[in-house]
Amino acid sequence: MGKIQDKVLLGVLCGLGGGLVKNALSELITRSGFSEYGGPSRAAGMWVSALQNHYSKR
Repeated sequence: MGKIQDKVLLGVLCGLGGGLVKNALSELITRSGFSEYGGPSRAAGMWVSALQNHYSKR
């Protein structure tokens, strides 16, 4: 297997690989019972509650 010379292709492949590992670990942690929610759900919950608090004060 040769080196990847195209920097954009390398970036895309690394991003996809990192996302795959992140999602696999999140699913493993959720299924094993260490966490009720995965990382993306928890992050979305932080944004939604912050926005609701921001707009309710107006």
